[in-house]
This record gives sequence, structure tokens and C-alpha cells, in this order.
Amino acid sequence: NDLNTEQHCREFSHPPLCPYTNDTAPCKKKNDTQHMLWFRHREKCSYGGECELIETDFMHSNEFEHPEFCRDGGRCENMG
Repeated sequence: NDLNTEQHCREFSHPPLCPYTNDTAPCKKKNDTQHMLWFRHREKCSYGGECELIETDFMHSNEFEHPEFCRDGGRCENMG
């Protein structure tokens, strides 16, 4: 992992994760250019709440959003 090498860390910046986002609420400051410059935003994991790595891979859990899987699936009426 490049983050573990001193040379890499001296050459590249590694902004922290956005403090305004979590698995249940998206960041509302994505239109703020300064905010986007100073904070990283996690991408959604393609497996969502069904991802098997949530419990076993801390790095994966930290890098990707894992919204809960809706049990109603395509019949969900709460998509407003």
C-alpha cells in the first residue's frame, strides 16, 4: 500500500474523509469547491449492504459507502 511509504506520503496529499457524510446521509457540500478540495468522499460499494467485506476488511469499509439493503427490493414504496 503506497500510503505506508514515507516517499509517497511526502509527494502526495491525502485529504481526510468528509466529516459530513455517512452511510445514511450524503454530503450536502459537494457543490462547495473548497470543501471538495479539502475532503475525500467515499464512492458507493457496488454490493451495498450485501457486501461481504463490511465485517472483515476495515480498509474496504472505510473507503466505500455501504447503504443498507432494502428488504422490499423492487416493491419498495419509500423511495422519495
